[in-house]
Amino acid sequence: MGNYVCCKGDLKFFGRKEKRGVSNRQSEIKRQELMHTYDTVADFPVYAKVNKNRKEDSVQYADIQVFSRAPQRTVEDVRRFQKAQETEYATISFPRANLNYDNFNGTLV
Repeated sequence: MGNYVCCKGDLKFFGRKEKRGVSNRQSEIKRQELMHTYDTVADFPVYAKVNKNRKEDSVQYADIQVFSRAPQRTVEDVRRFQKAQETEYATISFPRANLNYDNFNGTLV
């Protein structure tokens, strides 16, 4: 009622506007055309050129193979290792001091 009284006009101006001649599908296609499309990125940059002159004769290749076995441990070795690494706990009990009150000095002795 406030709008009607304020503007003193017809309520048809406050209604929704209808789309004329454009369907939702066409507007969706236009939105997709306006959206930014991402470029595909090549594995190696196209502009990069490697022009390093190397002498292939000076390069030497070597095949290196390292064979080693993990040391096999017996059950006794494993237990001995675990005992050496285990945490040891200890309790320390301090004897309680006998506190005596010295009446002459007014202190604890």
